[in-house]
Amino acid sequence: MPQAYVRKAVFALIISFSSLFSFSQQLKVTVSNKMDDSASVRNIVRVGDKIIYYNEIGSRDHLHYGFGWNKVRLGIEIVQRDTTGKVQKKVSLSGGDRVYGPIFTAIQKINGQVYFIYHETQEKNTVGNVMAIRINPETLELDSPKIIANIAATDYKLEYSESLQSGLRFQLIPSPDKNKYLLVLHTGDKYFFTSVLDENFNIKWNKKQEFTEEGRYNINDVTFDNAGNIYVAYRVSNAQSESSYTKDRISVRRATGKPLDLILNIQDEVAVTHIMVKPSEDKNIIHVGGFYKNRGIRWNMSGDFYAALNTSTMKLGKVQKTPFPDTLVKQFANDGWGSKRKKRWGISATLVPVLVEKADGKVAIVAEMHKSEMGTKGWFHFSGSILYAGFDKNQVYFARIPKYRVSTVNQIGDSYHLFSYKDKMILFYNDHHINMRKPMHVSPAGSNEYNVSVLAAAIIDEKGQVSRQIVLDMSKEHYLALVEEMSNLSGSRLQVPMQQIGGLGGVRDGRVYANVEIAE
Repeated sequence: MPQAYVRKAVFALIISFSSLFSFSQQLKVTVSNKMDDSASVRNIVRVGDKIIYYNEIGSRDHLHYGFGWNKVRLGIEIVQRDTTGKVQKKVSLSGGDRVYGPIFTAIQKINGQVYFIYHETQEKNTVGNVMAIRINPETLELDSPKIIANIAATDYKLEYSESLQSGLRFQLIPSPDKNKYLLVLHTGDKYFFTSVLDENFNIKWNKKQEFTEEGRYNINDVTFDNAGNIYVAYRVSNAQSESSYTKDRISVRRATGKPLDLILNIQDEVAVTHIMVKPSEDKNIIHVGGFYKNRGIRWNMSGDFYAALNTSTMKLGKVQKTPFPDTLVKQFANDGWGSKRKKRWGISATLVPVLVEKADGKVAIVAEMHKSEMGTKGWFHFSGSILYAGFDKNQVYFARIPKYRVSTVNQIGDSYHLFSYKDKMILFYNDHHINMRKPMHVSPAGSNEYNVSVLAAAIIDEKGQVSRQIVLDMSKEHYLALVEEMSNLSGSRLQVPMQQIGGLGGVRDGRVYANVEIAE
């Protein structure tokens, strides 16, 4: 059995297993039951000892042809299983008819209630209301659908073009106190739709919103506070005014009154590549952070920035701008995610960033490298090294977690799960033995054979120092940790599903579960 251990007497990860496992000197896996479906179930919720998720029935092939999004119709199956993986119940929505569209569907837990969210399908470039069905987590009984965004009453439309698939954003965001929820729908033009809901998922107010200038809009991020104020971080291109083009904004929206635009002035010689907003848990602050590139640099980022937005005065504080250290850029360049050349110096902007407030109240940005390329036999999806930037007063501590995977069949287990523990960030991800034995500064070898991966943890301290350890090794049994589905059980305990993977990367029907406990 893999032994949990303490690194430098600071930290330990303790692994325990459900009744699916029997123990001896070495770990032996006994699958007492098998999942009777092999669908990707990243979109899951947990209520007590029940786990609820949904499967889509039907094909999304039309989505590959740009204009075919309004032709796709899917069936939806809600599934309940227990924590050992045994399926308890299933129910098909609308009697199993394929009447649900592909633009967005989601399952959410709202104050202990489970809701399935979907949009009313339309034949052309309009969008119907956004609907929610409450599901009893014990019986899977369904309530009548209710409107949570009354879009049909407006003239809001979707772009009838191939760019819809890349420009469409659907977000459901809780307020810090979980007493309100914000739904946002945006397609990239000057219009977007917002709906503010109470704790019972009833509409408080909703409206079609509009930006003031003509141009192509990129909403980078949206959040809102306990008072119900909405904060939209965006950029506008092809604007009539050149000065407007060079400025990034935070737009504050309310139920009544005019919008307030706050201009994020970093410096004239830099351009923002990513901007994110997140409310603080215990202060009247909206965190604003992201990445920038120096003028004249192509493709790559040059550093990060942070500012605090005071929700009482609605003013942005001074922007803290920090360039990446040379050593960090060289490491990412050696990994294939950046460049050391003068005109392209920096770290690749092809990443997925998140802004987080840690358990100690400090702020960090975590960003995983991602890109997709079309090859002769289909799409290749690359998931690479992770960039960490921890803000501490006027100091920024940078770190890099080396990882690399190319996916063709599916992308399960290719990302990470983030957990904040006191003054540390713990990042769970899949890797190979060969990489875990390498020094941190060395570029990782490819982990494309992900049926022989191990679950690893990178522990980042308050100064950006990183240590790694193998948490669980089931590579001989070809089990892969589904890190995207890891759930926080209570306190410092987490659960991770382990999925059995075939030799060519296909998903088998074997699934087991492990509990991870963090202790000092």
